[in-house]
Amino acid sequence: MQQPPPPSKQSGSHSPFSSHRVPPTFIPSGASSSNNHTEAIPLYQENHGGTTYFYPHQQPPPASIATPDSNGGNPRNTNGSFSYQGPVPHIGKFRPKSVAGNSMAQFVSPDVKMELVHRQLAMEARADPHVYPDLPQQVEHLNHLVPLEQINQHHATQSVFKAISVRDGVTYCIRRLHGFRISSPKQLQPLETWKKLSNVNVVQLREVIANCKAFGDSSVILVYDYHPLADSLKTRHFGRMLGSGFIDGISNQLSGHVSTQMQQGAGVVEWLLWSYVIQLSSALRAVHANGLASRCVDLSKILVHGKSKVLLSCGGVADLLAPDSQVQQLQMEDLHALGRVLLALATGNAFSARRDLVQQSMTYVSNHYSSDMKNLIR
Repeated sequence: MQQPPPPSKQSGSHSPFSSHRVPPTFIPSGASSSNNHTEAIPLYQENHGGTTYFYPHQQPPPASIATPDSNGGNPRNTNGSFSYQGPVPHIGKFRPKSVAGNSMAQFVSPDVKMELVHRQLAMEARADPHVYPDLPQQVEHLNHLVPLEQINQHHATQSVFKAISVRDGVTYCIRRLHGFRISSPKQLQPLETWKKLSNVNVVQLREVIANCKAFGDSSVILVYDYHPLADSLKTRHFGRMLGSGFIDGISNQLSGHVSTQMQQGAGVVEWLLWSYVIQLSSALRAVHANGLASRCVDLSKILVHGKSKVLLSCGGVADLLAPDSQVQQLQMEDLHALGRVLLALATGNAFSARRDLVQQSMTYVSNHYSSDMKNLIR
């Protein structure tokens, strides 16, 4: 059936266009007769001031697209669209001021472009409220919480989320210490020093929210810079099932099952290991120079961002949970922990620093790495 054309608007009559988000659709008189197989557009009509207008029915909004969690857990929702949000938060302040014109927008390789797109999508991800019904809508000035780790409701003492601040619109990583109450301002003094510490290989602590009630208890919320898609050294090189094998950080290939036996070529290549050494040494030097101790030099607490940039995370957590005044002794323990991390990476065995394996591990390092690396780990 042919749709009648909308009559022309009479002069002086009121136009209803401003009261509708969807403008009227113009259908020529011969449009439907030219093609009998074309499906008619569903319309409804309204009469205003003696003039009849035909409007198409509004289409429902696009359904959200569920994207699987990177940890293989519950899905998170995106709206199916993407818009570039500019530089990620932790590098925005390092934009060079001397570069002007269009030289900041150069052609990049497809791999780099896709990595940037994936990071932006990670920043825009939203948690499904049906999967995570217990997540609060807002924690102080932070909203849109998304779990970054599997949530264990019964035995967890800490949990990590991604959240967006309503103050500046920046995405942050927040670590919640469950059921921890601040009873004295002196407990927060070390964290003030952590907030002043700025190093490219240390995850910046931005804010501490004490005695937060948003989760139904008294929790401490530590707000850090968010590094999208960052993995821990444990995940990057040993996989998600620790002990299942060693994953090379360059080729992303699994070297096979690694037990207590050291295998040739199972560890990190030496140039990459030296890169880790330089960055972690720089981070520890900055931490120790401020009279602090990291106390989190561990495969699960050192983050890898991109291909080879490493960062110390969880700054200040140990100072809250287990305050200790023996700073020099704790700093020495940081260096011992760094040696254990390097030994695990060099041998491809996360348990290589065990007392019954350490001699065998050092023999492996002596046979496959330079004497400088062996002396450093020793």
